[in-house]
Amino acid sequence: MKPYEIIRFEELKSTNDHIKEHLQSLPDHTLVLTDHQTKGRGRRSNTWESEAGMNFLGSFYKIVPSGPSHHFMMQGVLAIIKTLRSLGIEASIKPPNDVYVQGKKIAGVLSEVIHKHKQHVIIGMGLNVNESKKAPAVALIDLARRTYSLEYITSLIKTHMEATERLDDHTIFE
Repeated sequence: MKPYEIIRFEELKSTNDHIKEHLQSLPDHTLVLTDHQTKGRGRRSNTWESEAGMNFLGSFYKIVPSGPSHHFMMQGVLAIIKTLRSLGIEASIKPPNDVYVQGKKIAGVLSEVIHKHKQHVIIGMGLNVNESKKAPAVALIDLARRTYSLEYITSLIKTHMEATERLDDHTIFE
């Protein structure tokens, strides 16, 4: 698999929506990041809100010949879990697309597949990093009592996302 090229914006409505609006011009394996989303979203019309520049807000875009959509969401969830483990934080999946630490939500993943001549896959992620959260959510700053560089967190997530793409379904769901 090839590495993701990063495109960064100060503000977008939604990283997933930006990719959908620019499908024809974005290259395969693009990571769209933003410091602030004005209309970030989750499953079933839920919203994802955060202060500007405090959390990881990004969407991975790739073009694939085929594959089940649940596989792509699990790639994103697994990338977040592996990122947290690399920071010494144990996390679990709250099906189908949330990541929890100590019974509190720390991240969410939203995958979308657009079928054209090939599948256009968008895997959006929000990870609470430096914006302290109250229950029922939690952030890395709450757990580690320190701030993290968003560039560092982004590099970890990107590395783990690229690694999960090499895994088959059996390994991902293990």
